[in-house]
Amino acid sequence: DPPGVRLAVWPADLYRLDTPDETRALALEEGGHALTIIEWPERLGDALDRRALCVRIEGAGEAERRLTARVPPAWEGRWPPR
Repeated sequence: DPPGVRLAVWPADLYRLDTPDETRALALEEGGHALTIIEWPERLGDALDRRALCVRIEGAGEAERRLTARVPPAWEGRWPPR
């Protein structure tokens, strides 16, 4: 059963950005309690919140996919989901 939690989802694709300064116009920090999903998060540079759960999916086309996660201390006990 899915959990009884509902979150707004804010998707952000940073592919076309050249510098971390360009991300300010996106106001990602204003998401509050929303789930923000960021493609190309490395484009944020040092602005990426160190408390963020980072999940990477590698592989394309017919290749096998590989899922890895960087789980910061703020997520201990919450990841992996049960």
